[in-house]
Amino acid sequence: MAVVSIQLTFAGPLEADAPKPRVLFLSSYTLSFDTLPAQLKGIEAALPADDYVLDTEFMDTKRFSRTEDEKRFYAMLKSKMDRLPRYDAVILGDDAALLFGLEHQQELFADTPMVFLGINSTSLAMEAARTGWITGVAEQVDYRRNLDMIQLLFPGTRNIIAITDNTLTALGDQQQFLACMKGYPGLNFSWINASECTRQELA
Repeated sequence: MAVVSIQLTFAGPLEADAPKPRVLFLSSYTLSFDTLPAQLKGIEAALPADDYVLDTEFMDTKRFSRTEDEKRFYAMLKSKMDRLPRYDAVILGDDAALLFGLEHQQELFADTPMVFLGINSTSLAMEAARTGWITGVAEQVDYRRNLDMIQLLFPGTRNIIAITDNTLTALGDQQQFLACMKGYPGLNFSWINASECTRQELA
């Protein structure tokens, strides 16, 4: 697990009595998700508490991903932002947060710099970067090296089965995986969607 380092630069030196720049970290998940401590550690290292105000909001989309859940989250966040000072920057952690930021950019984050991290969907990352006010890094999984290693260790392999689900993260990974399949005409690829079967069926 890598520690994420985020660098945000704010114009001009801070006066001793000037208000600290305010940054919102909008996470797709919750604090118990395995990558969150590393993301927070990287963000807090780049934005020390002495110099910045860092607020964190958790979307918890791994457990609550229905349309009504997002509507409730939006209403809660908008209510808070209407009563708080404006944020100077927003950090969007993982695909669901980036998609949320894109969909609500005008009403929540207009003219506010946004930085995304941990994005699995490279097409979503590229779309975001074209909109203006948004930049960041996407996760690029090297599926080709994995497939090459499989063929090296198990030369008779012909069938590759990928296990995925319906989350935005998995769909982004699937998109990257599909892009590299064309380079392996000798392999047969198939999918198991864990969102469409019980744990017993998956086993």
